[in-house]
Amino acid sequence: MRKNWDKYEAAILIDAYMQSKNNVDLQKKYIEIISHLTRMYYVNQGIEIDEQFRNITGITMQMSTIEYVDKNGEKGLANGSALFRDMFHLYKDDKNAFNEILEESRKKLALYPFRSQDVFYKYASRSYFQKWLMESHSINEQSALKYGSAILTLEDLSSVYNLSHKKLYEVCFLSDVREYSELVLAEAIRIDLLPDVSIVS
Repeated sequence: MRKNWDKYEAAILIDAYMQSKNNVDLQKKYIEIISHLTRMYYVNQGIEIDEQFRNITGITMQMSTIEYVDKNGEKGLANGSALFRDMFHLYKDDKNAFNEILEESRKKLALYPFRSQDVFYKYASRSYFQKWLMESHSINEQSALKYGSAILTLEDLSSVYNLSHKKLYEVCFLSDVREYSELVLAEAIRIDLLPDVSIVS
Protein backbone atom coordinates (compact mmCIF):
# COMPACT_ATOMS: atom_id res chain seq x y z
CA MET A 1 0.00 0.00 0.00
CA ARG A 2 0.97 3.67 -0.31
CA LYS A 3 0.44 6.25 2.41
CA ASN A 4 1.85 9.74 2.15
CA TRP A 5 4.48 10.74 4.67
CA ASP A 6 3.20 13.16 7.29
CA LYS A 7 4.80 15.98 9.26
CA TYR A 8 5.20 13.79 12.34
CA GLU A 9 7.29 11.22 10.51
CA ALA A 10 9.28 14.02 8.87
CA ALA A 11 10.03 15.55 12.28
CA ILE A 12 11.32 12.22 13.62
CA LEU A 13 13.59 11.77 10.59
CA ILE A 14 14.95 15.31 10.79
CA ASP A 15 15.71 14.92 14.50
CA ALA A 16 17.49 11.61 13.83
CA TYR A 17 19.39 13.13 10.91
CA MET A 18 20.64 16.07 12.97
CA GLN A 19 21.81 13.73 15.72
CA SER A 20 23.66 11.41 13.36
CA LYS A 21 24.66 13.35 10.24
CA ASN A 22 28.36 13.13 11.14
CA ASN A 23 28.25 9.44 12.01
CA VAL A 24 27.31 7.15 9.13
CA ASP A 25 27.08 3.98 11.22
CA LEU A 26 24.86 5.63 13.81
CA GLN A 27 22.61 7.03 11.12
CA LYS A 28 22.16 3.55 9.64
CA LYS A 29 21.06 2.27 13.04
CA TYR A 30 18.60 5.14 13.47
CA ILE A 31 17.17 4.47 10.02
CA GLU A 32 16.56 0.83 10.93
CA ILE A 33 14.88 1.80 14.20
CA ILE A 34 12.64 4.39 12.54
CA SER A 35 11.66 1.93 9.84
CA HIS A 36 10.73 -0.66 12.43
CA LEU A 37 8.78 1.71 14.68
CA THR A 38 6.83 3.39 11.89
CA ARG A 39 5.87 0.01 10.44
CA MET A 40 4.74 -1.15 13.87
CA TYR A 41 2.77 2.04 14.39
CA TYR A 42 0.72 1.54 11.22
CA VAL A 43 0.18 -2.14 11.97
CA ASN A 44 -1.25 -1.13 15.36
CA GLN A 45 -3.57 1.29 13.55
CA GLY A 46 -5.01 -1.68 11.68
CA ILE A 47 -3.37 -0.70 8.39
CA GLU A 48 -2.10 -3.50 6.18
CA ILE A 49 1.48 -2.94 5.03
CA ASP A 50 3.83 -4.70 2.64
CA GLU A 51 7.59 -5.19 2.59
CA GLN A 52 8.20 -1.85 0.84
CA PHE A 53 6.17 0.23 3.28
CA ARG A 54 8.46 2.54 5.30
CA ASN A 55 11.33 0.15 4.68
CA ILE A 56 15.00 0.97 5.18
CA THR A 57 15.41 2.01 1.54
CA GLY A 58 12.53 4.47 1.79
CA ILE A 59 13.74 5.95 5.08
CA THR A 60 17.25 6.30 3.64
CA MET A 61 15.87 8.15 0.62
CA GLN A 62 14.07 10.66 2.83
CA MET A 63 17.22 11.13 4.93
CA SER A 64 19.00 11.97 1.68
CA THR A 65 16.34 14.58 0.91
CA ILE A 66 17.00 16.16 4.30
CA GLU A 67 20.74 16.07 3.65
CA TYR A 68 20.26 17.88 0.33
CA VAL A 69 18.54 20.78 2.08
CA ASP A 70 21.00 20.79 4.96
CA LYS A 71 24.03 20.81 2.62
CA ASN A 72 22.55 23.48 0.32
CA GLY A 73 22.37 21.08 -2.61
CA GLU A 74 25.99 19.90 -2.39
CA LYS A 75 24.98 16.38 -1.31
CA GLY A 76 21.82 14.36 -1.06
CA LEU A 77 18.69 13.77 -3.12
CA ALA A 78 17.59 16.78 -5.17
CA ASN A 79 14.10 15.67 -6.15
CA GLY A 80 12.85 14.44 -2.81
CA SER A 81 9.58 15.11 -1.01
CA ALA A 82 8.61 18.77 -0.57
CA LEU A 83 7.27 17.87 2.87
CA PHE A 84 10.75 17.07 4.16
CA ARG A 85 12.20 20.24 2.68
CA ASP A 86 9.45 22.34 4.27
CA MET A 87 9.83 20.63 7.64
CA PHE A 88 13.59 21.16 7.59
CA HIS A 89 13.05 24.87 6.96
CA LEU A 90 10.64 24.91 9.90
CA TYR A 91 13.36 23.27 12.02
CA LYS A 92 15.76 26.05 11.03
CA ASP A 93 13.33 29.00 11.16
CA ASP A 94 10.94 28.17 14.02
CA LYS A 95 12.47 25.65 16.40
CA ASN A 96 9.62 25.96 18.93
CA ALA A 97 6.98 25.07 16.35
CA PHE A 98 9.13 22.19 15.09
CA ASN A 99 9.67 20.86 18.62
CA GLU A 100 5.92 20.84 19.28
CA ILE A 101 5.44 18.60 16.25
CA LEU A 102 8.42 16.46 17.27
CA GLU A 103 7.02 15.92 20.76
CA GLU A 104 3.70 14.83 19.31
CA SER A 105 5.60 12.52 16.96
CA ARG A 106 7.34 10.82 19.86
CA LYS A 107 4.04 10.23 21.59
CA LYS A 108 2.56 8.69 18.44
CA LEU A 109 5.50 6.33 17.93
CA ALA A 110 6.26 5.75 21.64
CA LEU A 111 9.74 7.06 20.88
CA TYR A 112 12.15 8.90 23.15
CA PRO A 113 14.87 11.39 22.13
CA PHE A 114 17.75 9.84 20.24
CA ARG A 115 20.27 11.55 22.52
CA SER A 116 20.11 8.86 25.20
CA GLN A 117 22.36 5.87 24.50
CA ASP A 118 20.38 3.80 27.00
CA VAL A 119 17.15 4.53 25.15
CA PHE A 120 18.90 3.80 21.86
CA TYR A 121 19.97 0.43 23.29
CA LYS A 122 16.36 -0.37 24.15
CA TYR A 123 14.96 0.34 20.74
CA ALA A 124 17.88 -1.16 18.83
CA SER A 125 17.71 -4.38 20.87
CA ARG A 126 13.94 -4.50 20.69
CA SER A 127 14.03 -4.02 16.93
CA TYR A 128 16.45 -6.89 16.39
CA PHE A 129 14.58 -9.14 18.82
CA GLN A 130 11.23 -8.56 17.14
CA LYS A 131 12.78 -9.06 13.72
CA TRP A 132 14.20 -12.38 14.93
CA LEU A 133 10.78 -13.45 16.28
CA MET A 134 9.12 -12.72 12.96
CA GLU A 135 11.80 -14.35 10.81
CA SER A 136 12.63 -17.38 12.98
CA HIS A 137 9.26 -18.18 14.54
CA SER A 138 6.76 -16.87 11.96
CA ILE A 139 5.26 -14.43 14.47
CA ASN A 140 3.38 -11.50 12.96
CA GLU A 141 4.46 -7.91 13.56
CA GLN A 142 1.69 -7.06 16.01
CA SER A 143 2.48 -10.05 18.24
CA ALA A 144 6.21 -9.31 18.06
CA LEU A 145 5.50 -5.74 19.18
CA LYS A 146 3.64 -7.03 22.25
CA TYR A 147 6.56 -9.29 23.20
CA GLY A 148 8.97 -6.39 22.80
CA SER A 149 6.79 -4.13 24.96
CA ALA A 150 6.58 -6.75 27.71
CA ILE A 151 10.36 -7.05 27.88
CA LEU A 152 10.83 -3.28 28.13
CA THR A 153 8.21 -3.16 30.89
CA LEU A 154 10.17 -5.75 32.88
CA GLU A 155 13.38 -3.77 32.39
CA ASP A 156 11.76 -0.50 33.41
CA LEU A 157 10.26 -1.99 36.59
CA SER A 158 13.59 -3.57 37.44
CA SER A 159 15.38 -0.25 36.97
CA VAL A 160 12.83 1.84 38.92
CA TYR A 161 12.97 -0.44 41.95
CA ASN A 162 16.71 -1.17 41.68
CA LEU A 163 16.18 -4.91 41.37
CA SER A 164 18.81 -5.58 38.76
CA HIS A 165 21.11 -3.58 36.51
CA LYS A 166 21.21 -6.43 34.01
CA LYS A 167 19.58 -5.75 30.66
CA LEU A 168 17.09 -8.46 29.79
CA TYR A 169 18.07 -8.52 26.12
CA GLU A 170 21.58 -9.47 27.25
CA VAL A 171 20.38 -12.49 29.26
CA CYS A 172 21.24 -15.68 27.40
CA PHE A 173 19.94 -18.48 29.63
CA LEU A 174 16.32 -19.37 30.35
CA SER A 175 17.07 -19.86 34.05
CA ASP A 176 18.35 -16.27 34.25
CA VAL A 177 15.27 -14.97 32.45
CA ARG A 178 13.07 -16.78 34.97
CA GLU A 179 15.04 -15.40 37.92
CA TYR A 180 14.87 -11.88 36.49
CA SER A 181 11.11 -12.15 35.89
CA GLU A 182 10.44 -13.51 39.38
CA LEU A 183 12.34 -10.62 40.99
CA VAL A 184 10.28 -8.05 39.11
CA LEU A 185 7.02 -9.91 39.66
CA ALA A 186 7.63 -10.24 43.41
CA GLU A 187 8.29 -6.50 43.69
CA ALA A 188 5.20 -5.67 41.64
CA ILE A 189 3.10 -7.80 44.01
CA ARG A 190 4.73 -6.21 47.07
CA ILE A 191 3.78 -2.69 45.97
CA ASP A 192 0.31 -3.83 44.84
CA LEU A 193 0.85 -3.29 41.13
CA LEU A 194 -0.24 -6.89 40.52
CA PRO A 195 -2.28 -9.54 42.36
CA ASP A 196 -0.34 -12.37 43.98
CA VAL A 197 0.34 -14.84 41.16
CA SER A 198 3.07 -17.33 40.43
CA ILE A 199 5.12 -17.90 37.29
CA VAL A 200 4.32 -21.22 35.65
CA SER A 201 7.31 -23.26 34.48
